[in-house]
Amino acid sequence: MSASVLLTRVVLAAAERAGVRTRELAAAAGLDLSQLEDPDARVPHPVHLAVWRESVARSGDECFGARVAELLVPSAYGVVGYAFAASATLAEAWERIARHSRLLYDEVHLTREEHGDEVALGYVLAGREGPDALYEAALASLTLNARRLSGGAFRPLRITLRHRAPPRRLPQLLGAPVLFGQTEDALVLAREAMSVPVRGSDPQLAAILERHAQDLLQRLPPSNDDLVQQVRRVLVDALPDGLPDAATVAARLGLHVRTLQRRLRERGLSLHVLGDEVRQELARVHLANPRLPLAEVAFLLGFSEPSAFHKAFRRWTGLSPGAFRVRNS
Repeated sequence: MSASVLLTRVVLAAAERAGVRTRELAAAAGLDLSQLEDPDARVPHPVHLAVWRESVARSGDECFGARVAELLVPSAYGVVGYAFAASATLAEAWERIARHSRLLYDEVHLTREEHGDEVALGYVLAGREGPDALYEAALASLTLNARRLSGGAFRPLRITLRHRAPPRRLPQLLGAPVLFGQTEDALVLAREAMSVPVRGSDPQLAAILERHAQDLLQRLPPSNDDLVQQVRRVLVDALPDGLPDAATVAARLGLHVRTLQRRLRERGLSLHVLGDEVRQELARVHLANPRLPLAEVAFLLGFSEPSAFHKAFRRWTGLSPGAFRVRNS
C-alpha cells in the first residue's frame, strides 16, 4: 500500500513553513528525499503516515491539518485535481475524486450517503490509521476547493470528525460548524449543494483527463486487498440479475455473512457502498457505447426499471444518463 508522492510533498511543504527542518523530518520518517523528484513516485503507506506524525509533532502546530489543507489546491492533486476542476458540478467532481482516489492513496475510500435532504461525503482510511490532522486536512481541503471552484457559492452544513479535540480555527476557516467525537469523518451538505456548478468547467478537458486517469490506474500494481476485489467481481457478475444481498455474496466467497460484513467494516466499507461504486463505474462504460439503449444499460446494472437507474445516475453525477451521454459523446 502506498500514497502518491504529491501528497507527501504537500505535508513536507506545510511542515517546512512551520519551521521544521525537512532533512531531519525525512530521516526520522524513513523517507528517501530523492523520491520527491518524481511526480509519479509512490511513497509506502507506513512512511507517508510517519511523515504526517513527525510533521505534527515537530511543528507543534495544533492546527497543522488546516495548514496542509490550505496548500492542497486542485493542482496539488495532479490529474485528479485537474479533473475535479474541469467537472461541471460538485457531484461530478466528487464522483471523479472517489473513482480515482487510488491514484492518490491506496488506503482511502471515499463514500457518499444520503439522509433525507442531506448528503454526507465520507473520508475513510483503512484501519483508521494516521494522526487526527490527516482527517482534518482531507475534509478541510475538500471544503476549501469546493468553495474556490464554485466562486464561493458552496457552503457545507457541518464537518464531523471522529476524534475529540477543541474546535481551534477550523470553524472559522471552513465557515461551518465542526463537530468532534462523531461516528464518521465526513463533510455534510444540503442535497442541492451537490448541483452547484463549477466555474470554468470544461467537459472536453474533463473527458481527456478522465481517460488519462483511467490509464494511470491501470498502470498501478494490483491492490493487495483481495477481499474487496473478490466482492467487486461477484457484484459485476451478478448485476444483470439485480444487486445481490450479503448472504448471496458471502456464499459465493465461502464466507459467513457476519464475517464478510465485519471484514468490509474493518476497511470502512459496506456491500452497499461497493455496489454503488461498481454501478457507477459500469454505467460510464455502458453509456460510452452509443448503440446501447438506456433501458438496456439500466438492465445491465441490475435496476428493476429505467426510472430507478435515472434517479441513481442523477444522484451520482447531477445529470441524467441521456445528458451525460450527449455531453461526453
